[in-house]
Amino acid sequence: MYIISIILDLLYMLKFTILSLSKFIFKDEIILNKGDLQPIILIHGSGANNCEWKVCKHIIKKYLANHPIYAINLSNCYMPGKMANCEIEEYTALAANHLKEIYDAHRQPAILIGHSMGGLVAINLLDLYSEYIHTIVTISTPLQGAPLLNYSPFKYILNTKRHKQMTPNSAYLQRLYEIIMTNNKNILSIGSLHDIHVPNEYARFPVDLYEPLNNIKNNTKNTKYEHHTMSKYGHGSIVNNHEIWNVIRTWIKNI
Repeated sequence: MYIISIILDLLYMLKFTILSLSKFIFKDEIILNKGDLQPIILIHGSGANNCEWKVCKHIIKKYLANHPIYAINLSNCYMPGKMANCEIEEYTALAANHLKEIYDAHRQPAILIGHSMGGLVAINLLDLYSEYIHTIVTISTPLQGAPLLNYSPFKYILNTKRHKQMTPNSAYLQRLYEIIMTNNKNILSIGSLHDIHVPNEYARFPVDLYEPLNNIKNNTKNTKYEHHTMSKYGHGSIVNNHEIWNVIRTWIKNI
């Protein structure tokens, strides 16, 4: 199954690269859909841009119809000379500007969907604009870190500040758990059994956070946290399939 997931990832990367070379890369926001329900903000991962979501645009629109959907671009952190110094907080500052503008346009809290590092950015936003956020969905997000970053050659090749923050047991991740525990928001995490970069067990919160998360009082109901496990898909291709967006649609309808 790992061979299949690697092939799917390569095909996804090819599509993404082609789209990234197109005119869309120059747009800070790509509006994938219009509607009158709660706005949805898609946040890409490290090393990507908002063209990541155009690869699966037709699938997203099918399952999240009637939601205004914004794919925001945070790739400004990749300007020459800045890449090595870019921390996740810098991505968060860029995302915060988009979140506030989208809230002002719709006057409704947004649903944040983050892939990989984008999920960490979404959680960081709780510290800045919690009132502008309805719920968070993380997809293959290293909520317990990315274990490959502990080993050679990855810890030397991927040696930026943001990658150090995504190393298992980092001080950054401990701070992330504090943000979660002090903000009453519903959260869905999704991982894959065939994700080499962020294995499924690392794409969910630590076991000792499960029950506390589900017992935090959020007005008249408990805050809800769930983890959904998928198979077959790799780290990139996980966003480019019908199954995951059906799971997300069901989650949004039931919260």
